[in-house]
Amino acid sequence: MKASATAGAPVVARDRNAAREETPFRRFLGIFFEVHVAKAASGVLALVLFVAVAAPWLSPQNPYDLAFVDVMDARMPPGGTSWTGEITFPLGSDGAGRDMLSAIACGLRISLGVGVMSGVIALLIGMCVGLLAAYHGGRVDTVVMRVVDLQLSFPAILVALILVAVLGKGVDKVVIALVLVQWAYYARTVRGGALVERRKEYIEAATCLALSHRRIVFRHLLPNCLPPMIVLFMELRSQLDLAYLFISHDLGVVEHLSDRVVIMHLGRIVESADTDRIFGEPSHPYTRALLQEVPRLEARKTACRPIEGEIPSPLDPPDGCHFHPRCPHASARCRQEAPALREIAPGWHSACHLNEG
Repeated sequence: MKASATAGAPVVARDRNAAREETPFRRFLGIFFEVHVAKAASGVLALVLFVAVAAPWLSPQNPYDLAFVDVMDARMPPGGTSWTGEITFPLGSDGAGRDMLSAIACGLRISLGVGVMSGVIALLIGMCVGLLAAYHGGRVDTVVMRVVDLQLSFPAILVALILVAVLGKGVDKVVIALVLVQWAYYARTVRGGALVERRKEYIEAATCLALSHRRIVFRHLLPNCLPPMIVLFMELRSQLDLAYLFISHDLGVVEHLSDRVVIMHLGRIVESADTDRIFGEPSHPYTRALLQEVPRLEARKTACRPIEGEIPSPLDPPDGCHFHPRCPHASARCRQEAPALREIAPGWHSACHLNEG
């Protein structure tokens, strides 16, 4: 045993050095860019962001500077030049003589900025207001919800147009108008979930421990109000064709929210595949153990059986495969050599010696 441990030590040391060099983020990027659709989508997104950021340098003309806009250049065909011969219009010009390519690039920059900024600000405001209304209850909840009901009783586009007319012109005014229109939707959604969670035992226990209100709201109440927010994310995803990275321990939510799933254990990716394959035919023993304990309607009156064995420390993980102390299929090789993340099928990666035949 001693000779075996001594002989295997250099191999383990090399594996640890390789693990330090190959970070989980690098492995994720490697897997992500193996999917051709992901590479194409990333390229289009990067191109759009680049054009939006570099619009002032890429645009042949500043469409907002009247000193460079001439009515004589109105309705030029694609590839036409200005009457002075100084500017070429790749996509033509509009009725005011503005270059269409420049207008698209500069307009894209403004549209992305306004959309992202107003959405994030409205989400944060609505989430905070909804949580506080549900947590404090009483008059605070009544006043806040009546304001929300009053705003939601009017069409959103009508309220936005009125606010823009009152506030005046400007990008900042548009952002303010969109925020004032959108925050009520988030506030009502979060408040509904928070009211249910507010009456549960863990909130009462946190209150009895004399924890601060801020910690109870944002550390205990908010994480358990995420399901309604997930519904909003799904709607935004379908309406705006968005992509997002969702990190969670709740595999029941992950199954219905994600198209592709990556399973990690102690900082290492152990399996990666599309959602149907992960939940239908998992390859790694850790993935199978996790999925066995996901609550199912068809598995009622079934006792929960946790994974046997002691959970290793992330600060001092075991040699070889990090899951071998709790794996029922562990062998001597698993205790000495860390398995590499291999492609076992197109788009399906797993880090387990059992997959090597």
